[in-house]
Amino acid sequence: MSLAPKLESFLKEQLPKNCKTTIYSDPLNKENLEENTEILGVFTDSKINSDIFSALHNLKLIVVLATGFDNVELEPTKQKDIPVCNVPKYGNDTVSEYTIGLIISLLRKIPEAIDSVRSGEFTYRGLRGTELYKKTVGVIGTGDIGERVIKKLSNFGVDFLAFDPYKKEKLEEKYDLKYCDKQKVVENSDIITLHCPLMEKTKYTIDEKELSQMKETAFLINTARGALIRSEALLKALQDGEIAGAALDVMEEENILSDPKTLYQKNFNQEDIEKTLYSELIIDHPNTIVTPHNAF
Repeated sequence: MSLAPKLESFLKEQLPKNCKTTIYSDPLNKENLEENTEILGVFTDSKINSDIFSALHNLKLIVVLATGFDNVELEPTKQKDIPVCNVPKYGNDTVSEYTIGLIISLLRKIPEAIDSVRSGEFTYRGLRGTELYKKTVGVIGTGDIGERVIKKLSNFGVDFLAFDPYKKEKLEEKYDLKYCDKQKVVENSDIITLHCPLMEKTKYTIDEKELSQMKETAFLINTARGALIRSEALLKALQDGEIAGAALDVMEEENILSDPKTLYQKNFNQEDIEKTLYSELIIDHPNTIVTPHNAF
């Protein structure tokens, strides 16, 4: 198993004593796996790809200890009839609370205000930002986390637009929320927040086209998965003033961002390196807030 912090002792207590359990502090890879593994428990930092599958001939089950399971290549699991389990309600409140924190911090320029005071400038000039009240919030993905965001934001006096292939009528009735197509959400929202899983059909949900359709005063929030937004397109939109700003807890190529020395240890392709460079420039942009995937 590869585990998130604080899970190791809990799992040791819960698992049967007659199970041989190996727990890793580092992400799993072909070299550190035991070839007789039957049940594989992984966190999102472990990429389960064809190399892993080829090394584990006895594998019977994969358990992803998170909501998102985009770190697992699903085609080999289908071919080998290996079930993949996740934790669908993991982090609903923590992620939704964090999302709202990022929204308010971005709109009210809270990080800039803190930096200004610490640098000796005790003035609000240029730092007041804009209020959340009466803004239109576009929610892309109204699953458990998206729904919690809507519930919590409803107390701020905002209007809602939403896009999701699976509509929830109760949200429309309770929060005066309007479902519409993605283009209308993008064009008419003051704040767009992403809460959908990462899969082939959702990759780059926000790309150059969507960014060009956003209001110049709009803000983009992502606490879901980095590849829901194309980094290159977001950087260009920020540099050209097509949007007002972005708050991100997730990025493309996080494994390189978290450990840059891996660039010298592994064979990354040119595209991966370019995505990392775009991400670094987004981090340094004055109109962004970026945190290290800790919303959960």
